[in-house]
This record gives sequence, structure tokens and C-alpha cells, in this order.
Amino acid sequence: MKHAVRWLLLLAALLPTGCAIHLRAPEADPVGAAPVAAPAATTIVTVVRLGPAELGGLLDAATAEPARYGQQSAIVGQWSLEVSRAGQTSVRGQDDRLCLAAPLQGKGSIEVFGRRLDRRVDARIEVCARPLLLANGKLRLADPRIGVRVGDGRVELSSKILADTLGKHVRDVVRPKIEAAYEAASWPIAPHFTPLLEALDRRFALEGDGCARLRPQRLEVGQPMVEDGGLRIPAALTVRPTLELPCAPAPPRADAPAKVAIVPSPDLRFGTTTLRVHVALSTARLTASLRETLRARPPVAVEGGALRFDDVSLATAAGNLRVVAKVRGKVGGRWLGLVPVQRAVDGEVVIWGPLQVSGEAVALTTPQLLLHSDDDVTRIAAALQRERLVSEVEKHARLPLGPALQHARKALAAWGRTFRVAGVAMPVRIDERSLRVEAVRAEAGRLVAVIVFVGHVVVGAEAPRAALPRP
Repeated sequence: MKHAVRWLLLLAALLPTGCAIHLRAPEADPVGAAPVAAPAATTIVTVVRLGPAELGGLLDAATAEPARYGQQSAIVGQWSLEVSRAGQTSVRGQDDRLCLAAPLQGKGSIEVFGRRLDRRVDARIEVCARPLLLANGKLRLADPRIGVRVGDGRVELSSKILADTLGKHVRDVVRPKIEAAYEAASWPIAPHFTPLLEALDRRFALEGDGCARLRPQRLEVGQPMVEDGGLRIPAALTVRPTLELPCAPAPPRADAPAKVAIVPSPDLRFGTTTLRVHVALSTARLTASLRETLRARPPVAVEGGALRFDDVSLATAAGNLRVVAKVRGKVGGRWLGLVPVQRAVDGEVVIWGPLQVSGEAVALTTPQLLLHSDDDVTRIAAALQRERLVSEVEKHARLPLGPALQHARKALAAWGRTFRVAGVAMPVRIDERSLRVEAVRAEAGRLVAVIVFVGHVVVGAEAPRAALPRP
């Protein structure tokens, strides 16, 4: 009798009673508040231009001081000449030399036999030197060649004394000053890159609530190149770029100036840039598209009933992507091959696994199914439909990589449009050869895609050329 009662009680537990199977999901990782970890260092090209304001100091100093000459004679009369600067320093290129020119003027007067003549005589002094980056990180204008021109080649007899005096002043006074200054002078190159580096280290906003940051690490400065208007100094900048969607709060002292090592590299060469950008996408953003995909699916036929996915959410868990799908429906079977069993299912199916890049999407590898319940009948659903549930969720829990690539492409373009140094727009040239996802990892509520950009990224000017055409 006791055995019969036990069998009846067990059968009653298995027959439909309206009791649903309630499944519980494991806890997800806490969502991190810190910015995404930076990738391994990669390199972009930066260029700084130096013009007359930065390069003309020596010539300006040597020609700035005015001079006065004159002579008085009771027999032939008197003359006087005042020498001064007549304009700004100009810069031009001449093969591999940088030429800086300063205009001078002499305002003179001549009095002969009671008659006064006012005359002006112009002069031009030009220094052409080879710019050279020294091993100590300083810039030098080496082997200067100085040329002097007084007047336009036709000097009136009445003005000859003024032209001769101006020429003598330039040759005997100004020229020695220039030679001594160029022989001794050199300029640290690092300060010219400091504003650029500080601007590159700041986070810049993207459309919506995203942000990106380059994180400069090391700057290798190459030999300066001559062009009309000044020098173009190329450099290879090592960076660790990241892109976050949404943008995480900046940690303390995140906006402190970057401590970038600036190293002279006289033999620096440039090639194609391979840039690795870490694009962090929150699982909350990715959930919406996956939810619509699963909801659009018809019910999954199972033995003794059908199941459908009402909702889904994504999270990370110990380096894995965790998919929690809310399942509703009925499952059935026969207990001991004889007694029909059908139970309502109202709970969650949890599938998780490591990530891998698969073609155009990110997919779970070796996914696992987790079913928790206080009801022993859960074993029936697990035993009958385990592989089917895993297959169905795994098939649709594929996240396309297109959005991550588009975010990376938009970030690069936005950076090029909005990048400014000391309030002045700085040109950024981006030539894309290829853009692909190399790997994906799950951490702190985000999927971090490692985007590999191959092409050219040049900040500040056009890409450096091996040689410049002759002006």
C-alpha cells in the first residue's frame, strides 16, 4: 500500500497541475565605470610646420638695431643715412636649403651747395642654410651662405655715397652678427610639438554619447624638410587609441598633460600605418538588435509543445558573453514511456561561452546551457531539448561586426573634422586601405572589438615625401 501511494504521488507531480518551471540566471559581471583598457602601441604620422615666426629670430635680432651714418664738410656739404628694417622676414626653399631674407632700408639726405636731396636706398640680406636635426634633439641651420643686394643695380650718382654706406654697414656690421649667431645657435625641437601632443591626448566627443582618445606615448622626430614658407618636421607618434560607446567617466587626472618621450631619429622612415583601435560597445546597446532578431523568430517546435523567446539580454561573465533568453511555452514527453507529461515553461535559458570572430560577426564558441530550478521536472526539459535550445540561441546570438567598423570609421572621420591645436584647426588626412575586426573580448559589460586600420593617418599636413621638388 505504501508503495502504491508513493507511485501515485510521483505521478501527480508529473501530471499537468498548472505549476510552471521557473529558471534562474546566474549573476552577471558588474558593469565597469573605468575607460576601456588601451591596446598595444601603434604608430601614426604627425607633422609640425615652422615658419618665419619660429625660424627668423636670428636674422631679426641681427638686423633689428638701427644705425646712423653721416659726414659734414664745409667745402662739399653734408650727408646722413639712417638704416633700419623695412619689413617682415620671408622664407623660401632652395633645394635642401632654407633661405630667410630680411629687407633693410636707408633713408638719407645730401646737402650740396645749399641744396638738399632726400633719397632712399633699399637692401636685402638673405641667409641660406641646411636645416639639420642633431642627435641631442636640437635643430641647427648649418653651413649658412649669406647674400647681400643693395639697390636694384642702378644707383644715381647723387645717391652713390648712401648706397656705398648701406652696403658697407650690411657687410661689416650685420653680416658678422649673422655668421656668429648661426654658428652658435640651435633650437630644442620638443617645445614645437608640445601643443600638438597635448591636444592629441585629450578625449574628443563623437556623435551621440561616444568618445575616443589616442593616448600618445612616444614621438620619434625625423629630419626637417624644406618647403616654401618654412620647414616641415615629420615625426612618428606611438599611440594607444580607444573608442567607447557610451563614453565612460574619465578617471581622476585623466586630463593631465601626457608625458611623451620625444626622441630624435635622423634616419626616420615612414610606411603604411597599421593602427589598432579598441572599440568598446556596451552590451546594453547590443541587446536591442538581438532582442528584435529573436522576437521575430517563429516558435521553436519541441517534443510535446513549442517554445518562443519573449526577451533577451546580453551581459559579460568572467570573460564570456552571457545570453539570457526568456522562454515561454510548453514541453512534454512520456514518463516511463507510458504516462504523457506536459509542463508550462516560464523562465530563462542562460547560454554563455567565449567569443570568436566568425566571418562578418561575433559568435559564441563552445556555448554552454544553464538551467536552474526548484522543480525537479526541469530535468525533463533539459534532457529533451538541451541541444535544440543551445542551437537556436547560438544561431541567433551572433552580433554583426558592421556597427563596430562603422563606429571606428566615423570616429576617425570626426577626429579629422574637429581636431584643433591651441584653438586652430589642424588638418588630419586619413587614407583607409583596409579596416577589419581582429579579435573581440568581453569585459565589465562591454564587448571590446580590436579594429585593425591599415592605411595612412597624418596629423598636421600631407604625408612626408622622400624629396621635394625644386622651387
